[in-house]
Amino acid sequence: MYCKQYLENMFDFENIDGLKVNINSSLSLSPRKNRVLHVFCQHSFHPNSDNRCSEAERTVTKLQKEVDRLEDDLENERKKYNSMMSEFETESDTMVRYSVLPKNQQNIVKARISNARVHFKNTRETANAISNMNLKQAMKYLNDVKEYKRCVPFRRYNGGIGKCSQAKEFKHSQGRWPQKSLKFLLDLLKNAESNAENKGLDTDRLNIKYVQVNRAATLRRRTFRAHGRINPFISHPCHIELMLEEEDAGVSKPKSKDSFDLKKNIIGVFEREETKYRILYSVFIQISTTIVILQNTLKYKMNNLTRPKRPPSSYLIFLMNFRDKMKQQKCVITNIELTKKAGLEWKELESKEIWENLAKKKKEEYEIKLDYYMKNRTEEEAAEDVQNRRRKINGNDNIKKKKKKKDPNQPKRPQSAYFLWMNGNRKDINTKFPNMGITMFSRKASEIWKQMTEDDKIKWQTAAQADRLRYNEEMKTFRLNSNNPTAQMINSCE
Repeated sequence: MYCKQYLENMFDFENIDGLKVNINSSLSLSPRKNRVLHVFCQHSFHPNSDNRCSEAERTVTKLQKEVDRLEDDLENERKKYNSMMSEFETESDTMVRYSVLPKNQQNIVKARISNARVHFKNTRETANAISNMNLKQAMKYLNDVKEYKRCVPFRRYNGGIGKCSQAKEFKHSQGRWPQKSLKFLLDLLKNAESNAENKGLDTDRLNIKYVQVNRAATLRRRTFRAHGRINPFISHPCHIELMLEEEDAGVSKPKSKDSFDLKKNIIGVFEREETKYRILYSVFIQISTTIVILQNTLKYKMNNLTRPKRPPSSYLIFLMNFRDKMKQQKCVITNIELTKKAGLEWKELESKEIWENLAKKKKEEYEIKLDYYMKNRTEEEAAEDVQNRRRKINGNDNIKKKKKKKDPNQPKRPQSAYFLWMNGNRKDINTKFPNMGITMFSRKASEIWKQMTEDDKIKWQTAAQADRLRYNEEMKTFRLNSNNPTAQMINSCE
């Protein structure tokens, strides 16, 4: 029998309990033993070389003993580990059974309620909204929904659900504020938080890793109505379960004493270094991408300049400041009343230098931006500006056209009896009803005019007729003297 075949029968160098073994690194052997093994693995010997074979056989027997000892130790430690895990699982799962059982339960916190007397559909949508949230964020969100500051989006069970503007936060349109479901989920999260504190976990780093709401057995209920009537109905309770996981700090933790995997113990240091490198590399990629995005945005802004807006006047700056003050005071007021109050305060101001100086600064900034825009704009933008100006001049654009200037020699239009009376009695009305605006003055004047009798109105009606005759005569003379042929033609027709 060859010595190499003897070695192969005695000891399998390639596979020990499913682990690849490196002869020179995994077993602590002397250099002499390594040299002998290397010789026996590389060459096949003849049976006549008894000295070498005997030496190799002794070495292999010692190696076999050492491997057997290692296998026994490993098997004992595996048994200890399995017994510890079985005890832990039996302690944690004797009361209730969860739908998901995570492998690493050291940084996991659970909370559960069965047959909760709350509607299944509302609770399912609320639980779906807080999934993958941080514990503190989820509790803050639920409290905001309880105070109607935010809403729960209804995505699956959305039949008959009204639209809500608060659902735009979740890129959805339908939402509600289910108060009973909020109460049950808040109590469940508080229970999980207390369990985490008892277990010694950091509550600030807890994330809702898993949340599930299942239908429970329906219950027959009834409502008592007037005249001894009873209406039966079926309620839909549910089972709720939560699992919160403590988030890692970013770098993998050192291996615990309970893990006895030989392969992980050998390469644990390299895995930690690899995770550090991955984190640093991901941060580097994020920073480089943000730099590229910023450079592209700067190039886009330089290549796509927009014409600056005209600066506001001193009164507009005062009005914006006044509006901000009213918002801070939380005054409920309409825009018309706000502008009226601002106008009165603007008139009562003794010095307006502050607002005028602000308006001057805005104007200077506008001129600088305009100058920069005019110098750095592209040829296409300059051509577009010229075309817009031509459209405005020719009147082809949708911009409001300027009214044509009237002839200064043209006679004034005649006034009605009501306007003649109002202009004649303006001072008397202002003395009776002081501090009135234009709209209130016109309303009050129209009420007085409607209450007047026909005898009182005859005076102003005759004056209006005389004004109409005056206008017609003056228009005849104006048309005769004017150079417009259409006006002369109208005058000849009359």
